[in-house]
Amino acid sequence: MEPRIVPELLDLIVDEVEESTPTLYSLSLVSRRCAFRARRYIFKHVRLGCPEGTSPRDGEKQSLRLRDFLELVKANEPLGACVQSLCIRMASFWGQAEFEDDETFIENLPPLLQRLPSLTSIRTTAPENGDVYDWPEVPTLVKAAIADCCSRPTIRKVAFAGFWSLPFELLLASPGLESMDLALVSPPGADKAVLGPGVILGCTKLTELVLSGASNIIRPILLASPNIISSLKTLQMAGVSPDDWDTYHRILRVCHASLQNLILRRSHYISDVPLLRAVKHLQFPIHAVHSWSRLYVYRPEDDREIHDLVSLLSQHGTKDLDVLESLTLQVCLRTVVPFDLDLRFAILIRTVAWGGVDDYLCSGANRRFRVNLNFEVIVHTDSVDPHDRIEVTRQLSEGATTILAQTAKAGRLSTSVAILTAYEDARRGDSW
Repeated sequence: MEPRIVPELLDLIVDEVEESTPTLYSLSLVSRRCAFRARRYIFKHVRLGCPEGTSPRDGEKQSLRLRDFLELVKANEPLGACVQSLCIRMASFWGQAEFEDDETFIENLPPLLQRLPSLTSIRTTAPENGDVYDWPEVPTLVKAAIADCCSRPTIRKVAFAGFWSLPFELLLASPGLESMDLALVSPPGADKAVLGPGVILGCTKLTELVLSGASNIIRPILLASPNIISSLKTLQMAGVSPDDWDTYHRILRVCHASLQNLILRRSHYISDVPLLRAVKHLQFPIHAVHSWSRLYVYRPEDDREIHDLVSLLSQHGTKDLDVLESLTLQVCLRTVVPFDLDLRFAILIRTVAWGGVDDYLCSGANRRFRVNLNFEVIVHTDSVDPHDRIEVTRQLSEGATTILAQTAKAGRLSTSVAILTAYEDARRGDSW
């Protein structure tokens, strides 16, 4: 049936709900024009293999899904052009004695990649979440197909998670590269790796860098060509070792003038950080070591986490808060038992440490500055009672205005509460 409203209005309606896949499915049935428009969003981000954070219990099923998707793209060629972001989780190799045993995956991945001409982002992850696999053991045809894809001029972002001996050439092949995301990866030769001459010549300057357990592979790149990050605008980093923090300092020394967004998952206090005069958005965690019998979200002796927050902000060039627009504090709580709503979260008790933070956050005259206090509760049970969700959300939201009373009174504080089961948490793929 022909649409009764102008096509341009239909396009705007589809564009407005691009994040709602069920709605896009429904709109794709309205007309051919709506179907074409909706598919641009439905197939914009494609994940091959089961979601990260879940266990690939049926490798054969993942291979068959890949084969079926290839057949779909063959039968509907325009769909291939809709795919802009691709995540390849080599889940079908899970449980295989040898990678070469999975002929279905090996045969179908290369022709599928060839039929995705509009790719701008490619992410490749190991079969099992959190494990690390040797890249040279990946079948030659698969490696070649991924390498060819990473070298396309249209590629703006590359991401790898869970591989040893990952070639530098794979990361730096695209002349249009803007973003690099690396987790649990190391180069050939590990900490003795040296970047060969000419490898980095074709790569432009990065604007985004995400690192977690990847110091060994990023440090040789910085030594060979520091300018690759001289225009970096966003840095997200998780550090757990002295090498990680050495890499962190090296990065900041190069990009301190351009960096605008910093997301830091730290394990201890950091010192001697170059002043970051351009940073507008900071995100730091409040480490949660939870004893649910007493409802502590951090050990009492670790109240230094809060004490150090002001020093941490000052270290990152935010002493006068004149440039900073937002500070996000991420508080993560975990429990393996149901909530005891009669007890109060210790994080909501206003201590001297929180009072110092509150005074500091209200000391500047920058009216654009906002503080986001985000609580994330991971419940290691099958389900969460709806009443408990409501009550815990209320306690945390109201309690936030107690520990940061001045900030709340000034209208600078916003809070959010996310309560997830372990399964929901795993499906987000954040556990790398």
